[in-house]
Amino acid sequence: MKKIWLILLGVFISGCVSVDADKTSAMRGLDVPLAEGKKALTHVRYAYVGMTRKEVGSIMDGTIKIGYEDIDPLVGAFKPIFLQNPFRTEALQKQGETYDVVYYFTSIKKADGIVAEDELTPLIFKDNKLVGKGSDFLFQLRD
Repeated sequence: MKKIWLILLGVFISGCVSVDADKTSAMRGLDVPLAEGKKALTHVRYAYVGMTRKEVGSIMDGTIKIGYEDIDPLVGAFKPIFLQNPFRTEALQKQGETYDVVYYFTSIKKADGIVAEDELTPLIFKDNKLVGKGSDFLFQLRD
């Protein structure tokens, strides 16, 4: 009899727990918390200088879910929207050196269907090794 009461008490207590979750982020499948309640789409923060391009590619998601498309409002059916990563690449020449700039789609600033520059994170490679990441590093390299 005591076991039944303990089980019922456990079920009752666990039912009283609430989780504060951003529903839109949960729908997008974003699971890496950032400042100000925003979520990251990729694991770009785990990429560090010295990694090879292949190593960086192995920690980054090649296909990311960025949202859902409402395909049947009557039933509430949704279809996931996917985006390929890296989003784009470019070559950069600086003082006779060639750098590969690989842009990863890493955040959604505004859900407008447009991939803006501030939603991309550049990773800069030289001789297949990561030498820096982020817009600040890229701007310094271009100067």
